[in-house]
Amino acid sequence: MRRALILGGVWALGIVASVAFAFAAVARVAGGIAPHDVSRLSQTEIDDALKAPPAVRPTTAPTTAPTTRTTLVPTSTTPTVATTVTSPPPTTTAPRSAGETATTSQGGTLYARCTDDGTIDYAAAVPRMGYERVIDDESPGRIEEAFENDHHRSTIVATCEGGTVHAQVTEGRGDD
Repeated sequence: MRRALILGGVWALGIVASVAFAFAAVARVAGGIAPHDVSRLSQTEIDDALKAPPAVRPTTAPTTAPTTRTTLVPTSTTPTVATTVTSPPPTTTAPRSAGETATTSQGGTLYARCTDDGTIDYAAAVPRMGYERVIDDESPGRIEEAFENDHHRSTIVATCEGGTVHAQVTEGRGDD
C-alpha cells in the first residue's frame, strides 16, 4: 500500500513538472513573437481614437501606365490567336494613419510615410491572397518590396521627394 502511494506521488509530481515545463516553453515562444515595447492604451485614448475622423485623401494619379500583356492562345480553326489583357494601373492612397501612404499593386500593398528629415519610413508590406513577399529591402532613402506567385510578380520601389511618397510599380511575369 505504501509503495502504491509513493508511486502515485511520483507520478503526480511528474505530471505537475511536465505541465510547468509546457507552460514555461509556451511563455518563452510567445515572448519572442509579441513585441516587448507594446503599451496598453487607456480608455481615454481608445475613445479619442474612435471619435477622430479617419484620415482620407483622394487617390492620386498612378505612377505607371496600365499593364498590357499579350498571350498566344491555340484554337481549333487557326494555329494561334493573340489576346491582349490590360490590367488597371496601381493606385496610391492614404490609408491607416496620418501621413502614411499605401501603394497598391496586383500582388500586394506597401504602406510607407515620409519623415521630417526627408527619408522614407516603412510601415508594412501586405501581399494579396495567393502572393508572397520575395523582396524586402528597406533603407532610409528607398524601399523595395516584391510580391510574387507562380504566374506574376509585382515590384514596388518607393522614395520620398518633397515630403511625399513617390512609388514606381512594375508588374510582370513571375519568372522575370
